[in-house]
Amino acid sequence: MLFPACCRPADIEPVLNKDGIMEAIENRKLFLRLTPKEIWMVVLLTLAIGAVGWLLPGRFDIVVSDSLDHRIFFLCEPPTMFDTGDYLVFRAKEIKFLQKSLTRKDLFTKQVGCKPGDLLTVDGERRFSCNGRPLGQALEADSEGNRLPEFRFNGVIPQGSYFAVGSNPRSFDSKYIGFIKKDEILYKAYPIW
Repeated sequence: MLFPACCRPADIEPVLNKDGIMEAIENRKLFLRLTPKEIWMVVLLTLAIGAVGWLLPGRFDIVVSDSLDHRIFFLCEPPTMFDTGDYLVFRAKEIKFLQKSLTRKDLFTKQVGCKPGDLLTVDGERRFSCNGRPLGQALEADSEGNRLPEFRFNGVIPQGSYFAVGSNPRSFDSKYIGFIKKDEILYKAYPIW
């Protein structure tokens, strides 16, 4: 049977055809059926997606937190330099404070807010800016009341260092962990969705 008796539409009765294949006989309602050409297209599309996944293993990043506007990224080898607005993936080596859900093995995906040679400033209210452009304000405590680390820096960002931020005001980023060093960056990420 195509449907259990309790769920079967009243106007469709299952019938065994001469080849032994169950079919639904339609009576005023038309169910979407795929033509042989459409079936082949679905099979080929499935194979193509599988081939891409097989050829590019580990080349996609899915961000599950609300720290960024995008959720799915395609990963490439990191370039020699990043521009403001580029997305980078890193594993912070020296994080003294980690949220309970994070470990030192977790990857972070953030956006470059300030790059080497830019002027980074932070005021007494923990508001950060890059070349006068606001980057966000660091919170004093997390949602459970635990005091968050405080990163303070006023000056030109040194070579080989980046100030990475998320788009969410509560993003755990360089406002707390400081600069991301070039050797900590694993990938450049391109947003897909």
